[in-house]
Amino acid sequence: MTRIAFLGLGAMGARMAGRLLQAGHDLTVWNRSPSRAEPLVAKGARQAATPADAAAGCDFCISMVRDDAASRAVWTGGDGALASLSEASVAVECSTIGPGWAAELARMAGTCRIAMLEAPVLGSRKQADAGALIFLAGGTEAAAERFRPLAAELGSACHLVGGTGAGAVAKLIANGLFAAQLAALAEMIALADRRGLDAGHMLSVLAGTPVFSPAMGVAGAAMLAGHWQPQFPIELVVKDLGLLAEVTDPGPTPVADRVREVYRAALEEGHGADNITAIIRRYFGA
Repeated sequence: MTRIAFLGLGAMGARMAGRLLQAGHDLTVWNRSPSRAEPLVAKGARQAATPADAAAGCDFCISMVRDDAASRAVWTGGDGALASLSEASVAVECSTIGPGWAAELARMAGTCRIAMLEAPVLGSRKQADAGALIFLAGGTEAAAERFRPLAAELGSACHLVGGTGAGAVAKLIANGLFAAQLAALAEMIALADRRGLDAGHMLSVLAGTPVFSPAMGVAGAAMLAGHWQPQFPIELVVKDLGLLAEVTDPGPTPVADRVREVYRAALEEGHGADNITAIIRRYFGA
């Protein structure tokens, strides 16, 4: 039985931790708002008062938090997890963070002789519930191999895409592609509507062509149905596109830059808490 500390019990973290508990692991959890841990504690998890307390004596310490600042808070400082991990532990950062912080975190872990793997995930709540996440790992092959058995309980694949920082860059690229597709899709749905076409029928026609991705099919249906329940809120899309902008130099990325402006405008218009599919509200005012 593997001893696991899980830090961060938001929409994704709670689901991932729940799967690990269901698999029979010895699980200790921590969350900034302690009440979020109650459902897992009721099922057998232990609750820690601090990240350091959670990490003490664990084999793996996994973090799934909102951003760089939250990640820094759970790993560093006197109450941070790094302070109590042993050299036998593996630290795994599954949050979507910038490659600069990923590299700094890996250096800090290395100073403590702790194996560090960044492993951000592709997939949302549905995939987390189903154990169908895809991990984009950055770090050493040895750390990735140690993590793969747990990754198999949480997801369908764990790809080692490079060294430290590579996982963060790969995740930002994937999110950039996703955001760009949905921004373009929203514009084209609005165009179809203005020109008198049945947008739903148009999407069904396009779905049978090579230009249409599975993600666009799901998102297009949600746009037409007015479903904005947060899976990937626009405020987080803007955060991730901002991180992407930080790693694009020295080459030009005019499309990504424009996509970031579109989502930032949606945020400023009050749609930040809505799902990414709500980008279509910029055109229909729903």
